[in-house]
Amino acid sequence: MKMLAGAFTAALLAGCTPPVPTPPVEKPVAEKPVAKPAPEPRPTAPPEPGKVTSIRIDQIFPLRLEEKVLLVDVRRSLFYQLGHVDGAVNLPLVDFEKAYPAIKPQLDAAAEAGKVIVTYCQNETCPDSRTTAEALALRGHDVSIYSGGLDEWRAVGVD
Repeated sequence: MKMLAGAFTAALLAGCTPPVPTPPVEKPVAEKPVAKPAPEPRPTAPPEPGKVTSIRIDQIFPLRLEEKVLLVDVRRSLFYQLGHVDGAVNLPLVDFEKAYPAIKPQLDAAAEAGKVIVTYCQNETCPDSRTTAEALALRGHDVSIYSGGLDEWRAVGVD
């Protein structure tokens, strides 16, 4: 029986494949910390609303002489091209959102220089000057409304 057990063990050992050497265990490489994405910029707070006031034609003349006024014609571009107050820039109310970014640097420069920003339309029955002034005020600009408009300006005989 001992012989049988020895033969059986020898047969088992003969049928086994030699053990496969295990490779040396390498230390795991420390994972690099994943960089956190930069936080998204917070939206900037809207500017403090500007003030809306009114201004008369006789108040505008001295400001023009001192170059302390920026006149903003709020009529449609076609009407502006047909005639406007000399030196005025055009910011048509109907195209306000599209036109504002282009004129914003002029408005900012005027404010920095201490100039009065004045909106005007065709005449005192035109609400566009007030509406534009309020839209500019929401963007932080102080604005004066000249309600007499181009009609009164021309009636006085200026430009």
